[in-house]
Amino acid sequence: MKIIRVEVYYEIECCQDCDGPGYYTYGYYSEDYDIKQVILSTKKDLDDIRVYEASVNVNPNEKEITDKYINYDVDSAEYEIR
Repeated sequence: MKIIRVEVYYEIECCQDCDGPGYYTYGYYSEDYDIKQVILSTKKDLDDIRVYEASVNVNPNEKEITDKYINYDVDSAEYEIR
């Protein structure tokens, strides 16, 4: 069985008590879920989003599949939903 994990990366304006940049898991979704809608619902810049496909079998395995959902357009130097 495989699931999709969406992560949101962030950077904090550092203060004395902050940890600086980091990320949080926005959610876990089945493969048939509309991941594009999940990405849009984060209300974050697309370059702050990472998408992973994770196997939840006996031997866990994971790979990043962000480029399946988000494209970087070199000409405009912007990220866009595929």
